[in-house]
Amino acid sequence: MSKRGRVEKLREKQWKSGKELLREVFAKYQYPVIVSAFSGGRDSLCSTLLTLDTLIEMNKPAKVFIAFVNTTNEMPETLKYARFMINKWFPENYKVDFIDLQCVELKPEVTFAQIMDKMFEKALEMVRRGKWEKGKMPCCGILKHKPVKKFVNDVKANVEVVGTRGEESQWRFHNIWHYGPVVRGHRSRSVKVMPLWDWSTQDVVNFLNKHPKNPPINPLYKTMSSTGCILCPIPFIFYPEQFAVEAPPHIFKAGLRAYLKAIKQTQLNFNNKEIDSPIIKLMRFLEKPRTRKEIEEAGFQFETVLYLVERQIIKSRFDWGVMDFVYYA
Repeated sequence: MSKRGRVEKLREKQWKSGKELLREVFAKYQYPVIVSAFSGGRDSLCSTLLTLDTLIEMNKPAKVFIAFVNTTNEMPETLKYARFMINKWFPENYKVDFIDLQCVELKPEVTFAQIMDKMFEKALEMVRRGKWEKGKMPCCGILKHKPVKKFVNDVKANVEVVGTRGEESQWRFHNIWHYGPVVRGHRSRSVKVMPLWDWSTQDVVNFLNKHPKNPPINPLYKTMSSTGCILCPIPFIFYPEQFAVEAPPHIFKAGLRAYLKAIKQTQLNFNNKEIDSPIIKLMRFLEKPRTRKEIEEAGFQFETVLYLVERQIIKSRFDWGVMDFVYYA
């Protein structure tokens, strides 16, 4: 089902969304204690603004925690932007007497670097079995959901607001379709609310563009469609060529090392074209220094090699043994 199809199908449910949904949920609590998840992306910015705006329109006393989880796998631009928003923009733009607003940065107990190899193994194993499920990747639970769950319990929150949208994936679509936009939260008797459950990407963009406070947007959206993790097995495995173009060179190399290590451990079937992409084949071929002639005889485009050299993903040097330049990963 296409993204547009998912949105149209969900709207058949005719559930409330946006401010209407939040107003209905907040009204059930005399003094709601709310945790609004803010990742630095457009969706979480939109859901956080909706939370604050709705409370103000209701004149509803509440305690609101805007929680940014530093997963230790963040884009540098996202980290800088998110810290600016929670330390300066939100506190300065939402000073309201009846709202106790607190902004926090949460961190997981382990870093992404410590679990990266295992995450690539897990991702490749799911691909090998033909049962790929984005929602089953444990890194998100370890690095993001676990710190939030602990924080929600620590502050005794009764409402969690997240920017989840059904359009984003088939997995999220099915979850919303079966369970609705208000589900059980991390804490007993708390609820998790998804006010953007039936919003399209354009709906989010339009809301932010028209917002009276003119909130700043993560600058990464000028060149990228997503501001997620800097190194994720998902795009690396399925879109390595695009990843090599967009990611910083040292990040691509780190992903490549984890990928090659996982391949040896999971003994994948290299006939799977989803896994064995041209750029991965090239990088594996260049584990040993090769001349231009060897590269072209193996069927690779030398222009690609030069581009990767320019990006410092591939290295080159003059080899006096063969009296020619060699290229290696």
